[in-house]
Amino acid sequence: MSDDWFSDVPADDPAPPPETAVALSVVPDITSDQDWFTSPTAEPTPEPASPTPRPRPRRHGVHGGRNVSPAIVGLVALLGLGVAGVTLVLQALPDDNDSVMAPLPTAPASATSTPVTPWCAKLGPGQPITASSSDPGWRTIAAFEQAYYIDRNAVAARNLVTPDARVGSVEDIAAGITTVPPGTTHCELAQTVERGIHAVDLYARRPDGTLEHYQQTITTIDAPNSPTGALITGVVERNGK
Repeated sequence: MSDDWFSDVPADDPAPPPETAVALSVVPDITSDQDWFTSPTAEPTPEPASPTPRPRPRRHGVHGGRNVSPAIVGLVALLGLGVAGVTLVLQALPDDNDSVMAPLPTAPASATSTPVTPWCAKLGPGQPITASSSDPGWRTIAAFEQAYYIDRNAVAARNLVTPDARVGSVEDIAAGITTVPPGTTHCELAQTVERGIHAVDLYARRPDGTLEHYQQTITTIDAPNSPTGALITGVVERNGK
């Protein structure tokens, strides 16, 4: 054996087993003034921890605005606008009760609702005629007398007569108008003898109250181009005044 015995250890010898860790215990310092061998002082009992406060529920009233989610605020605002809109629509709709109970407007009295009886209606035979009578011949006769007595327009009167009629010219009609005092009123009654032949009773009341009566036979023909639908072809005195 060599003197360096420890160097002859074969290299491939297995490594020694690992040392087992020895648990160390703390040995009290016996040099301390403390009586370590006396009973240890009891540790103070820890105070119980105060209970964790429960979270307060969020208030959603008008005073808790900062704790309300913006989305909820927006939703509430939209609901409020919707309710307001529905209220306005309902207010605008007519109430059925109001529509039923509302009194119907009274129609204003019309001037034609109560026809005025012409003042000559009972002075002779026949019917009162006007420019709105149903017979075109009657309408033409009434329009002629209105141009003569009311409008005092000889041209308008002559335009209701055929050119070859047995009636005076415009100058003749104008001369006759000048003999009628302004303010004279007239009224006419007519009977149809046959188509186109009319028995007319003309009454003229002067401003001084004088009443004149003219009995005439007036003939007419249909004329589509005339504003009254007919034209006068002749005027003949029946029995004089």
